[in-house]
Amino acid sequence: MAKAAQSKKKAGKAAAPPTLRMRDMAQPQSDTDRMVASIADQLCAMVDDNFDFRVTVDPALGTESLQVQKLTVLINSLLENVRRNLGALSDLAEGLEDKIRERTEKLDLIVQSSSDGVWVWNLQTGEVDYSSRWRQLLGLDSETLSTVDDWLDRVHPDDQDKLRAAIRAHLQGSKPYLKQDYRIRHADGAYRWVWCRGRCQRDTNGTPTLMAGTQTDVHAFRSLNQSSGLPNELNLMTQMGDMIGRGHTFRAMIIGMPRVASMEEDISPDDLSKLRKAIALRLAAALPFSATLGHLMGDFYTAILPGEWTEQRLQQEVLTPLNTAFYSPLKISKRAVGVQVAVGVTMQVNTASQIATDVLSDAWTSYRAARDTPLRRNVLDEAQLEEARARANLGQEIRRGLERGWFVPYFQPIVDLKTRSASGFEVLARMQHPDLGLIPPGRFIPVAEDMGLMDAVSNTMLDHALDQLERWAKAPLPASAMFLSVNLEAHQLMEPGFVDTLEKRLNRAGIRPQNLKIEIVESSMIGNFAQAAEKIARIRDLGVHIALDDFGTGYSSLEYLNELSFDLIKIDKAFVDDIQTDGRKLSMVKIICVLAKTLGAKVCVEGIEEDDQASLVTTYNVSFGQGFFFAKPTPQDKLDQIIGVPLPLG
Repeated sequence: MAKAAQSKKKAGKAAAPPTLRMRDMAQPQSDTDRMVASIADQLCAMVDDNFDFRVTVDPALGTESLQVQKLTVLINSLLENVRRNLGALSDLAEGLEDKIRERTEKLDLIVQSSSDGVWVWNLQTGEVDYSSRWRQLLGLDSETLSTVDDWLDRVHPDDQDKLRAAIRAHLQGSKPYLKQDYRIRHADGAYRWVWCRGRCQRDTNGTPTLMAGTQTDVHAFRSLNQSSGLPNELNLMTQMGDMIGRGHTFRAMIIGMPRVASMEEDISPDDLSKLRKAIALRLAAALPFSATLGHLMGDFYTAILPGEWTEQRLQQEVLTPLNTAFYSPLKISKRAVGVQVAVGVTMQVNTASQIATDVLSDAWTSYRAARDTPLRRNVLDEAQLEEARARANLGQEIRRGLERGWFVPYFQPIVDLKTRSASGFEVLARMQHPDLGLIPPGRFIPVAEDMGLMDAVSNTMLDHALDQLERWAKAPLPASAMFLSVNLEAHQLMEPGFVDTLEKRLNRAGIRPQNLKIEIVESSMIGNFAQAAEKIARIRDLGVHIALDDFGTGYSSLEYLNELSFDLIKIDKAFVDDIQTDGRKLSMVKIICVLAKTLGAKVCVEGIEEDDQASLVTTYNVSFGQGFFFAKPTPQDKLDQIIGVPLPLG
């Protein structure tokens, strides 16, 4: 009773009296009842106070009741168990608190070491808690930020929709996590690339209640070229877009080192890396301090020149210093490496109607023009820009023409120099535009080559040739004996299934294989010699003849003649011009004819424009001649007029 009383005094209030039943209140209490009531009071005090976990019987009430003694022992035993269990729970709670504290410290350490900024968004109140590191990443230490709009309003306009869509997709459950990169405005006004990750918490109904995540600065990875450490194309495009948006005036330029890539076979990868870093350093030293130098790809760089730049100022302060900077070779691992530089500069950018992609496109246009100038530098003008636009428009028309059948074959006779009549024809592509009329090859071929469309044009001509040969196969002589020659690149022959498809078409159409000649330019086999040899052998096994076109203009002609089997060697026009007066050219033609005879191949001389040229080459065992002297390329509907008749007509 003394301990229970002390507990009551310690608590500062009386224990609640035990609840009595009506029957108990109506009868006088016995000593046992009073002892039980005393025990109950002590238990109530324990519940109400600090749990001393032991009850006693007041000796004044007597101790004769065995049942009361048993009850006291039982209760004390139970209370001792409770005491031990509560002690164990207390130890467990302390252990959990230690683990939570340790895990929190580790998490804080990880977040701090990763330089991630943390954000927590209460979706019920709309409030967002941004960590100090999140603010520091953007230079917003002193700013008051509390809503999601404080975050999203700083995101670059071109990236806002993507970020909002990513957040919405995660909240709606279609994406398990929020993962998105975007540009966000720093306090200094510049945009920086960041990577955001997050996940939401949902209630029992699946409704999002809380969303939290991190924001990581990835500007160095997204905006810098990893090999040079300079701003990359994406970075510079953003800068140009911002300058255009703010109405700032500037010029952009492309700087290329066209021969560096070819050095990969001559120097080690480590030295090549050193060379490119040395190039970047020399470029940075040559450009004005106001310029922003960037690295596009490989050996191409770009620079933004803010402000007004007259052409005279450009030449004096930019272009001349750049060329001068690379007069002396670069020293790489005790080796002197010479580097050539080509530079193309845009016109002045000073209108909000332009966009960054067009500016970069103009810089590339200027660079391509620079490659063809003696000093390898060019400042874009309106005439060049109009020509570039015309080329771009023609490129689109070429695509349409391939889809709509605007490419038609013209046929130039390959003449037997003994009989002066056509033995066959070379199939040449012409573009018959419904509005612009007949577009000559000198206009569309360079554009098609730049756009990678020349293979499609060549395949179209092969289809026309096979169709014409199929018609001739059913005609009487001399048409049925005519051959057609088609120009293809070596890599087209190496396409999977080319030989099998060709064989099936020849068999299905009833075409004599020897009536088809495939002309290959020797330069197209550089780097693919072994594969080209294998494909050429298979094609010749079909009976199709192979001609080596433009012989003498490449780098490995003799090797090709030695290793490959050709049925016809075509001597380029460059050896025929002025052959009547140039003894060296005449000697070259003689040598080629001797080689061809030794190898069992016939010879065709291209570019014959005069009768005495034809007569001269005939004396050197040349089988065929081709050129404007005999006939210009002829449309398909006039072929019958020149089959079997001497050329030139009249």
